[in-house]
Amino acid sequence: MNQILKIILFFSCFFSYLYSIDCHFFGEFQYYGGHYYATTAKRMSFEEAKTLAKRNGGYLAIPNNAQENQFLSTLVPRGQYAWIGIHDPNFTQNHCLPDRGCHFSDTRFRDINNKPLGYSNWATNQPDNLLKEYDVIEGKEVISPLGEHWVAMAFNGQWADMGNHAGEENPKKEYALVEFDTQPVCHSAPQTDIFNDGDLLGKCNSWISDDANYPIDESKGVQNLSCLKDPKGTSFCPINLTECRVDNGDKVNGGVRKIKAKMQKRYIDITYSTGRIYWYSGFVDIKFNINDIRTITSFKATAFGADDWAILYPPNRAITDSQRDKQGLLYVPYNSNGRFWETARYNGAIAEALNRLELRGHLRNGRNFIRMFFSTWDGGSWYAIFRIIGEGISCANVTPQWGQTCSSGFLYEDYNYYEYTCPSGYSAINKGGNCHPKSIRDLVDTNGDGIGDSCPNSTPPPLNCQGTTKFLPFNKDRACVQYDGKLQCSPHPCFAGGSGGNASLVENINKNVGVNDSTNNGWREDGSCGGQLLVFNGKSHSCRSSDKLLGLSGGGCCNKNKVFLGLVSCKENEKNLAKLNQQSLCKEIGEYCSKRIKLGFAKVCIQKSKSHCCFNSLLARIFNEQGRQQIGKGWGSGESPNCSGFTTEEFQKLDFSKMDLSEFTNSLNFRVNDSFAKGQAEKIKDRVQQSIHTINSMKAN
Repeated sequence: MNQILKIILFFSCFFSYLYSIDCHFFGEFQYYGGHYYATTAKRMSFEEAKTLAKRNGGYLAIPNNAQENQFLSTLVPRGQYAWIGIHDPNFTQNHCLPDRGCHFSDTRFRDINNKPLGYSNWATNQPDNLLKEYDVIEGKEVISPLGEHWVAMAFNGQWADMGNHAGEENPKKEYALVEFDTQPVCHSAPQTDIFNDGDLLGKCNSWISDDANYPIDESKGVQNLSCLKDPKGTSFCPINLTECRVDNGDKVNGGVRKIKAKMQKRYIDITYSTGRIYWYSGFVDIKFNINDIRTITSFKATAFGADDWAILYPPNRAITDSQRDKQGLLYVPYNSNGRFWETARYNGAIAEALNRLELRGHLRNGRNFIRMFFSTWDGGSWYAIFRIIGEGISCANVTPQWGQTCSSGFLYEDYNYYEYTCPSGYSAINKGGNCHPKSIRDLVDTNGDGIGDSCPNSTPPPLNCQGTTKFLPFNKDRACVQYDGKLQCSPHPCFAGGSGGNASLVENINKNVGVNDSTNNGWREDGSCGGQLLVFNGKSHSCRSSDKLLGLSGGGCCNKNKVFLGLVSCKENEKNLAKLNQQSLCKEIGEYCSKRIKLGFAKVCIQKSKSHCCFNSLLARIFNEQGRQQIGKGWGSGESPNCSGFTTEEFQKLDFSKMDLSEFTNSLNFRVNDSFAKGQAEKIKDRVQQSIHTINSMKAN
């Protein structure tokens, strides 16, 4: 009979082991929709991931709907991809070549159970079955299999087909999402939390950052990777790379640089001139067309005169004989009584007077004219030159008539323009510069004479200089590196060792738990009873609630449910503490940082633990919790708990009649009223006091 029981026990243990998994290969397990899921602890090929999942009683996760797909995306490490249970088992060869923008149907894909897809969430232009430039050289396959036949999910939940490519990591490796139909049970050995500096140097961790503003997402599995080096030899962590950018708020005032320039202007000169004429007076009109008055910047007479006299009228004014001597803008020569006579010489308006006489305001779109009156007694000549300055004007706009000629050309006018400058490391938002004015109306009056002379304004806008140095958004002090064609940086530092020659990278500060424990219970080492007697004495225990290096989160080894289910790998003492907690024998004292890592001059907490005081019975824990309150005795701190029992003096002060023992009575298999329980407590006190009296008598002898 005993032999049969041994055989049954053997096979029971064997099958328990067979259907358990090695938890070291996986991150934290998550429950969803009746199934359990986990991300692999490291990157691997699709085939390796499929084999690992099958060997441990699971399979690569299959997203069956949008809700499950969204849940699975939360398990993918940020900035990474993870294999899912979808592939092209036939390695279809309908390839897409680079830069062709093509994509193909997903009908070639099956899930790992060889079923067609019932749900998909492809990224843009996916799947494309891409064949890269050097995968085939001169008709010879450099890589195998050609194309992209395995599906991975990005951390945003979108899918992409992937494959092996020449010049890249081969075989292609990603994390993997593994699904289990039943609750996994671990058979792995307890995980150690001891790391040598040599194991950490040159590495980085996705849960460790020296950037206080960077949010660590511990819902995604931890990554421990080797640091890389950029072309300049600068080490950087390849996890959660963020593109460096300028700080839009980094703005300062700038300066200005003055530059002289010349403005080119088109003009036409319309000249009216007679030869020598005799005893003649009359009106003369010069006619021209203007297509767009906005393009005309100036219309002036540059020369005007006659032998004997002449009058210039406003443009587009049809002056009659009766108005002749009263409506003029300019009389040559001037006569206050409006009478003219032969002067026996040529009379012309001086240039200063003509330059002040701007006639543009009288012009209009379309047909224009300007009327003049000339008079000669005996013999003489008439002469006038009008200059039109602007764009879109030419001699073709002038109506030809007797005594009239037209010429065109360019003239240049001095002006200044300003370029806005900035100190080193900054760039001008408004650069200023040459505005290429068409006319003086495009210029700014900077010297106060009422005439435009510069462009743009000689005073730059405030805070016109934007910083150009690119920073990591979370830490401006961290250097950016050139990687994958972009200037990037990671919020995770590379571990580079301690500050001294023998300084340790990891500092273990979990040293005070247990130092206050008293275990002699009054007995000396020589066997005599003369030490300090402690009643209801306890013992301190600790468990790791989180560990960034090992990826412990969600309570870690302090979560008794996870410990019992084998969902986390813990030490034997942590498993024992979980059992004591299950029996309600312990009181949690507090959480504290139990391990730190040195990052330059800073120290970052990478492991937290919780300390507990545990007792050998439920009553001992209850007496301690309520008795300490009565006499004002504390529990110490999380880092240095005080689990010692009551001294004989302290015990004498306890009032058991005021203690609530309902937790204890509720734990019994039979009903006990509160008064009975308190009576028993008093009896316990009496018995303890008798024992103390006996011990004291022994000390006296």
